Amino acid sequence: MTDHGPLIVLHAGFHKTGTSTLQRALQSHRADLASRFAIATRMTDKALAEAADAARAFSERRGQMRRGALVTRLFNWVGGLELLPGQGLLVSCEDLAGHMPGHKGVKTYAATPEIARMTADALMARFGAGTDLRILFTTREIEDWLRSVHWQLAKHPELTVFADRFGRDYAKAGDLDRVVADVRAELPDLRVESVRLESLVDRRLGPVEALYDLADLPDSIRATLRKVAVQNQAPLYDLSGAFVALNRARIPREVLKRLKLALQASAELDRDLGD
Repeated sequence: MTDHGPLIVLHAGFHKTGTSTLQRALQSHRADLASRFAIATRMTDKALAEAADAARAFSERRGQMRRGALVTRLFNWVGGLELLPGQGLLVSCEDLAGHMPGHKGVKTYAATPEIARMTADALMARFGAGTDLRILFTTREIEDWLRSVHWQLAKHPELTVFADRFGRDYAKAGDLDRVVADVRAELPDLRVESVRLESLVDRRLGPVEALYDLADLPDSIRATLRKVAVQNQAPLYDLSGAFVALNRARIPREVLKRLKLALQASAELDRDLGD
């Protein structure tokens, strides 16, 4: 902690960079870290989830009304945050980067720097100018990221392009380092860091280690924390092509949903048997 205000580490993106596993670890470690840090994710904080939804809407169309709605939701969220004396705050919410590219017509993370500035402004207004606010982005090698995003979107009936076309259409969106650089330019007085998911694979606690690094969490405390299983893992087989083909087949939605669930369950069973 600083002498003047709390230490806040905000993990604000990106989608498909180990965020589900990171947030599951945070939730698992909540009680162990309570004396040092409060923890907020959209799964545990309704006001944060509402702010995140407003950030996603803003990334669709950056008009004045949606900007105002986002600011209002952010201040509603931070207004409800209460920290104990000496306690910091760890936040993880990838939707504070806006919509995942490819969803709702969003092509890139172009809105992320402005969302980051509004989020930082709200946190600093709530906790004071002496607050030590640090922002973290987890990133990923571009081809793996594009493949993972395509798989995630293929679960929805709206995606009707195969992976090769998707990769061409969204290659610019996958330049996550460029987005981080733009956030740094937007917030030159704050510490903004990025860590590749690939560099975290062999860390004992997985992706959450990046957040704990930025929070200066001692190794002696980390050694007491439980490792969690990987969350939202891709199936053993690449089903994205099959899912897109089903999306293109004009099958009734309920039938489409059942077919996809059956395919994914079969792949997960094969993985379990392999283990």
